[in-house]
Amino acid sequence: MRLKCTRRQVTPSSAIAAFDTSPENDAAEFIRTIVECEQVHLVSFHENYAAMVARGDYSAAGIDLVEWAEVPLELRRHLWAKILRGRVANASAFAPPA
Repeated sequence: MRLKCTRRQVTPSSAIAAFDTSPENDAAEFIRTIVECEQVHLVSFHENYAAMVARGDYSAAGIDLVEWAEVPLELRRHLWAKILRGRVANASAFAPPA
């Protein structure tokens, strides 16, 4: 399994530049963009490669994303302990119930 960060480098830089030069300086839009850029997807090695070949288009790569709440509890516990905990700033928000 891989922890795949989405648009983490290019988009935040663009958002900062746009915010800095915009006369409106829409803080809410800036924050929304930064939070969106911090989304992560848990994918297998093969899915990660397929997404890369498809230039980030998950549909074209044949990848169906599933909401965290839809992942079976035992698998969430395993993924949280092995992949998320300690690697994602808000990992505690995804900690499965004890």
